[in-house]
Amino acid sequence: MNKIILACAVACAVAAPATAQTVAVPTATALALQPSAETMLRAGTPVPLKMLEELTTKGKKLKVGHRFRMEVAQPVTVGGTVVIPAGTPAMGEVTEVRNKGMWGKSGRINARVL
Repeated sequence: MNKIILACAVACAVAAPATAQTVAVPTATALALQPSAETMLRAGTPVPLKMLEELTTKGKKLKVGHRFRMEVAQPVTVGGTVVIPAGTPAMGEVTEVRNKGMWGKSGRINARVL
């Protein structure tokens, strides 16, 4: 029984491919790009966005699925480090359109950030 277990262990060790171990030395740039607890943006952090194009229900041309451009209005910082600079592009998508109706009924647009 011991000989069978020993033979299986030797067979597995011989069958496993040999790989060389390499050690990568990080550069200063790589260290700056690695996320850390101090520079990681937490979920739910508000990011101020501004629209780069107008969305309107006038003319009834706006449709669900329409994508529109936005950009970050102010830099987002974490621990004094800018993680999202102002002017970073963002996209949005129209999810619901209710055109304005008769007798002054207002229209409504719902959208989401992509």
